[in-house]
Amino acid sequence: MDQETSLPSEEIVVEGEPGDQLYFIISGKTVILERKSKTLIDCLQAEQFFGEISFFSGFERACTVEAIEPTELLSLSKDSFFKVANSFPHAIATFNKIHNEIDKKNSIKPLNISCYICKHRNHIATNCRFFGKIKGNLTKKKRGEKVKNISFDENFSNAKEDESLFVLNESDLSSSFEVTDAEEDIVE
Repeated sequence: MDQETSLPSEEIVVEGEPGDQLYFIISGKTVILERKSKTLIDCLQAEQFFGEISFFSGFERACTVEAIEPTELLSLSKDSFFKVANSFPHAIATFNKIHNEIDKKNSIKPLNISCYICKHRNHIATNCRFFGKIKGNLTKKKRGEKVKNISFDENFSNAKEDESLFVLNESDLSSSFEVTDAEEDIVE
């Protein structure tokens, strides 16, 4: 494992690029962004991780993860994993089983991950049926405004808007997002 530091507005992983590293956040805060639709999906912080889909599947990165404050990370590359795992045949077998099942079914179900939006298992936020509720939530925001997210009750039946997820500030996002001061409409 390697320790890395990412500064505010630094992209850690980039949507559409290949990825073979898994990241664990030690301290700091990041945002998960879908650049294509200019959507902020979620914030991650200490004791959370990302990059597991590309790590196990070989798929391109589905989203960009960007630091919004100085962030300390541990990263694990596939090469490093296999160097250590070679001493543990069961670990290699488990990795290969997960990878082959993902490859065979073209599904992330073997990872048993939860969607950042609805918290249901086995799909990612950009494939969530509720993604349309937050899609484009960065396109018409003024700096200093809250970004709309959606949250659910325990039964996942009552969706409600939550504008407490994140407040945009001048330095929060890299310049590839054009958040203007002039537009005041909130994307519905």
